[in-house]
Amino acid sequence: MKSNPRSFNRIVFGGGLLFVVATAVVTAVVDPFAIYRGDPYAASQKQGVLGQVRMHRAHALRQVDADVLLLGTSRTLYGLDPNDSTLLSRGERPYNAAFPNASIFESLRYLQHAHALSPVRVAVVELGLLSFDTSYSLEREGYNDERMAVSITGAAQDRPWSDLGATLLSLDAIKQSVKTLAPGGRAHLLDERGGGRQEALMMRSSRPGGIREIFIGSERFYFSRFFCLRIEDEAGKSAPMESFERLLSFARENEIDLYFYFSPVHARLLLAMERAGLWPMLGVLKKQIVERLDLDGRSHGGRAYPVVDFMTAAGVAAEHIPVNAEMQRTEHYTDASHFNRSVGHEILSRLLGGAVAEGGFGVELRPATVEANNRRLSAELERYRRAHLEDLAEVERSAKIALDDGARDGCSL
Repeated sequence: MKSNPRSFNRIVFGGGLLFVVATAVVTAVVDPFAIYRGDPYAASQKQGVLGQVRMHRAHALRQVDADVLLLGTSRTLYGLDPNDSTLLSRGERPYNAAFPNASIFESLRYLQHAHALSPVRVAVVELGLLSFDTSYSLEREGYNDERMAVSITGAAQDRPWSDLGATLLSLDAIKQSVKTLAPGGRAHLLDERGGGRQEALMMRSSRPGGIREIFIGSERFYFSRFFCLRIEDEAGKSAPMESFERLLSFARENEIDLYFYFSPVHARLLLAMERAGLWPMLGVLKKQIVERLDLDGRSHGGRAYPVVDFMTAAGVAAEHIPVNAEMQRTEHYTDASHFNRSVGHEILSRLLGGAVAEGGFGVELRPATVEANNRRLSAELERYRRAHLEDLAEVERSAKIALDDGARDGCSL
């Protein structure tokens, strides 16, 4: 019997179409990137979210109708609880829209995006050197401006069709769906309730070196960025600072209350920043921020948006890091960069509630106080350095490893 090419082609086409439809149905039901099922808070159980966090956040903000927003890097993501009583006193629907390696430009754009979808009343915005890094690559980090509900000038934008294929029919969508469905899967590091990150770090702390190994690993990671970090380009201009100024203007135009904070890190990471030559740059950034906030405030009746510096090399930031290999938990930090939510509660209480924590944790920066605050932090770090020679030696070894691995290669000096 002679085969019919047309029948064969119909079978192949039909089979292929059936496979495509079945794949789309499965990935839509599993929703590995947590954007279709109406529960953006289920992100911790979706294995594809961490790799596509910017996409997830853009779609999640379409569902939550947030009136209070947390913006910043993974420090804000893991350290500030959107259900903190201080936030709930300021709005009905707080949402943590922070994600790892967020730039100040992205904080601006996600605030514009959220406000276009539902009026935002309050926004807490994290500041830091990495957020103002001029070498930051939006393309490398996976940012797509087409996902925003409005353009940077406020013009309405349609949802991008590209996300439909990426989340329903791509190999990554299939792979992440399988991982999500696999038995024994656990919450990953993007657990907005804090459990997944703590679980993962607890498992790692049982390795030789324990929690100290985690600190050393995080310091080496940051060294890979510190040595090339710049807050101005060769012409002395700063696109991130322009984004910051635009953020202030947008908030004023839309009557959004902004609260800025410099996040605390462990004193060991301050040593790493100093070793990488960033200490003067940090002081300059704080001064520039305060100057712009003061100018903006005087242009609007004298009320400047507050900025509080929680950086310190004393108190919680000088917490001892266990040396042995036993499974141990530090009280305030999960690694050299990330504070836990007990510290986050103190930050929010000080920032939004005005409460001054024990030991004076959190210094509000003003033109008259910023220089004294920089001197205060330098003095604290000097005392920490003298009292923790072993930590200093470990940080120096991490710096050498980073340099040997080419941390300065490709820097534009």
